[in-house]
Amino acid sequence: MFGEYVGVDISEDSVAAVRVKHGLQGDQVMGCASVEIEKAGGKDEALSLISEMIGTEDAAFNSSVPDDRLSYRNISMPFSDAKKVRQTLPFELETIMASPIEEFLIDFSVVKSQSDKTDVLSAAVRRSYLSEHLALLQEHGIDPEVLDVGNVPTVLCLLKNQGTPDNGLHLHISYSKCSFILFLKRRIVLIRKVTFDGSALKEIIEKIESDQSPEEKDEAALTASLQVLCKTIQNTLMAFVDQTDRTLRLEKIFLTGKSSLYPAMTDILGDLLEVPVLTMDLYKRTEVRMDSEVRYGWRPELMNNALALALREKKQDAGFNFRIGEFAYKKQLFKFQKELGTVGIFLSVIIIMLIADAVVDYYSLSSRYKNLDGKLKTIFTETFPDAKRIVDPVQQMRAKVNELKEGAGSVPGMKNDQKALDIIGEISARIPQTYDVVVTNMVIDQEGIQLKGTADTFNTVDNIMKGLEESDFLEGVTISSANLDRTGKQVIFEIRSKRSIKLSTGI
Repeated sequence: MFGEYVGVDISEDSVAAVRVKHGLQGDQVMGCASVEIEKAGGKDEALSLISEMIGTEDAAFNSSVPDDRLSYRNISMPFSDAKKVRQTLPFELETIMASPIEEFLIDFSVVKSQSDKTDVLSAAVRRSYLSEHLALLQEHGIDPEVLDVGNVPTVLCLLKNQGTPDNGLHLHISYSKCSFILFLKRRIVLIRKVTFDGSALKEIIEKIESDQSPEEKDEAALTASLQVLCKTIQNTLMAFVDQTDRTLRLEKIFLTGKSSLYPAMTDILGDLLEVPVLTMDLYKRTEVRMDSEVRYGWRPELMNNALALALREKKQDAGFNFRIGEFAYKKQLFKFQKELGTVGIFLSVIIIMLIADAVVDYYSLSSRYKNLDGKLKTIFTETFPDAKRIVDPVQQMRAKVNELKEGAGSVPGMKNDQKALDIIGEISARIPQTYDVVVTNMVIDQEGIQLKGTADTFNTVDNIMKGLEESDFLEGVTISSANLDRTGKQVIFEIRSKRSIKLSTGI
């Protein structure tokens, strides 16, 4: 995700919005606000206030459908293909809906999938209500890309947190109803809503907000109402377990809504449901950043789901989205002109930096080339001082080196294809490596060849002479001298060849 997203959550008694900036450095809450519908004078007025407080320009939106406007069903389908599930689901629901199925828009979430079976959780909303709901949002500049279900985004955010248990229950308790979401093995498997007499709760919360202490009669009345509510919740969960043959071992219950403002609420619910109950602050369970100024206005009991909507990715398998069919979201190309301008500037800076880098590389290489070319000319002049004109020092140097190679090792009076190295190689081949002999001097000229050295015995000297006589290069090989040195242990010898048979006569 990139840019700024505003999550707008409309519940029974309030409208909340959270604006989040998604960038390269992570997510940051830029603003948050909540308005009570009753105090604002209605839902329309509350949305107007929220739009002014949070801002609707240069942002995308996600929102939800209030869960009391939805109908939920758990259904098993005899196949696993998602397309077939979507096509068949209306026919499965038709027999159990109170009104014709055509009046409803249906979406679903996969609870469990096998090769030959898929368990789905469906949610249906009346098309007429959805049309009015979208029209109301759009009147206030809010055109959501996603329309999820009630508190589902909050639970999905909760399940992304590593500290969340695999099995738990989310409770959202208001003054007239309670919605709860059951998750098992980190998948949402059940969504239900039940009525709740929250008059005592409302009295207590109003006194707490006005810094008054609740009365004992209000607390007793609330406990009695909660006993009825918890019994209903337990019966609903047990019925689900019986129908689906699942094992239910709740580890924690997470409480949201205004009911969480009453400190004793978690203890009462925990005792009645026999499961630990925690109030939830979604901001503390995410990695999103929030400045102290924004945090001052943060109210988790009202804004958890708005934050979850602002963080919600468009493609999310476990959630719902009623922007489908005739209600599909239509992209507005010019809505994000500010972001497009920012992206354009960012890309322009990158392109300019790349061009500057290329220019610097070019001039650096050009300077280096000129420097090397100057050094090469200097080396060429020092090596070949007779050269008076330098055009291409590399090619001229190669030509000079080839000339030297061609003349290397040549001896006056020899043919061009005969080299002194060839004669040396022939002599070396005719003297076995096993001989104890050291050649101290060698002369090769047009008169012939002269070898001087030391050997271990006279026989060795004689054998050297015989070996050289067999060479095609040499003829008239003789031992000029052979004498013992002063120690009497080595023979100092001189061998001559009158001429080489391949020497030219010079005529």
